[in-house]
Amino acid sequence: MEFDKIDRKLLAELDKDARQPLSQIARRLGLSQQVVSYRFQRLSDQGLLKGTLTFINTLRLGFRFYNIYLRLKFMPEDKVSAAIKQLKAMPRVAWLVSLSGQYNLLVSMIARDINDFQNQYNQVLNIMDASIIDDSVFIVTDGCQLPYPLLPGQQPELTDKHARVRGEEITVKDIDLQIMRELSADARITSLEIAQKIGAEPATIANRLKLLLKSDLVQGFKPLLDMSKLGKQWYVLLLKLKYVDEPMKNKFIETMKTLPQTFYVTQGVGNWHMQLEFYCDDDNDWKKVLSHIFPSEHSPIVKELTEMRITAEHKCVYYPFDLGNTRQAKLNRWSKEEQWKKPKTQKSKSSTPIIEERPIYAT
Repeated sequence: MEFDKIDRKLLAELDKDARQPLSQIARRLGLSQQVVSYRFQRLSDQGLLKGTLTFINTLRLGFRFYNIYLRLKFMPEDKVSAAIKQLKAMPRVAWLVSLSGQYNLLVSMIARDINDFQNQYNQVLNIMDASIIDDSVFIVTDGCQLPYPLLPGQQPELTDKHARVRGEEITVKDIDLQIMRELSADARITSLEIAQKIGAEPATIANRLKLLLKSDLVQGFKPLLDMSKLGKQWYVLLLKLKYVDEPMKNKFIETMKTLPQTFYVTQGVGNWHMQLEFYCDDDNDWKKVLSHIFPSEHSPIVKELTEMRITAEHKCVYYPFDLGNTRQAKLNRWSKEEQWKKPKTQKSKSSTPIIEERPIYAT
């Protein structure tokens, strides 16, 4: 596919903030807005840019992530497709990917507690129709996403404010739930578009969004990229750790974050203690990652691991879509087989200066 240095820089800017106006990106890159808009649309049409993602601090809404790894019996392709379609439609399924390796499917669910999780998991069991050979559960306690490996010589940045699970549960107004729902469906939706959908003033939406960011309920905005289009392979490691002290574990985590291949570091409890994700160029690149985990024959911290590769991503959101108002935003990029559509530019009839091409919010 056609992809050059300008495209890399454009995606790197979106990786910092996928909600920023294309006009702002154009200024930063020294390009015209027309060029940036054209490239943005081309990357979407090519399938590299699948959409945009809003990070919601689900713990502050009273929810945790429960990852289920499933090893399945052989299933005909049409049955697999039907099961995935049903799983994607579940409002509490946040992340759904196909795997090669010990497990075939990863279903990440959002639940309030273990009883709520059990109810959600029972729905998964009904959908899979006795096709599960083995399962494994990982309850997420913390996690952080690092930048996509887009630029040559790119150094990992401290972006772990994104996707962090932290803080106490708070009471949230219904208007804020509606805003988060719309943002979770499309992170680049404008304040004007949200206002029209939920029946509020655009200035009110812009101000509420600033408060959501300040309160750490909304943590940031990232692009969803299909890195296989750039020749990258997406690996997942599940680790069981030895009984080590907290400083030693933290040192290991910080080492993982410095690797240019690292994309996600997740900690938790259950059958596994840690889930790591990496983007690698090839098997040799993957061996470099493993050499950092096992600097010698025996790792000082890892007791057991299983390695897998993500072969397809079917859904990725950070919001329980059955929360609050029963009206649900449509997740077109996950429920339909069509490409992500270019957002339509709408002009406000109001002269209120707070309405911009994309909302401006506090950092």
